Amino acid sequence: MSYRFMMFRVSGAVRTPDDLSEDTTDFHHPGGELQDALARLYPRTQWHRSDEQRLIFGSLDAEDGWYEFVLYQDPSRSFSINTSPDAETRRLIPEICTSLGLVAFDGQAYVLIGTAEE
Repeated sequence: MSYRFMMFRVSGAVRTPDDLSEDTTDFHHPGGELQDALARLYPRTQWHRSDEQRLIFGSLDAEDGWYEFVLYQDPSRSFSINTSPDAETRRLIPEICTSLGLVAFDGQAYVLIGTAEE
């Protein structure tokens, strides 16, 4: 079991999870571009593709646990990050949000990460 974050680029006023909608989220970056950006941030990430499912997976063993990046080749889809359920900090999530201009939705805690409201 993992802890999952849905990642979005927001184009409208998003302060709470209830504000996420088609009108407030915008994602026009193919998975390959996201892979390149994440690979620059975390060069130790191991990448592989599933052409059948049109997905790109990245695995990273970080200081605070493991991270799995799930990227879609379809540029209109958000991507997700799965983390170790035992990780205490998940410190890479805010770092990724800041570096890539994204907002993370933590469905387990029902909060957003990467907004001015944090």
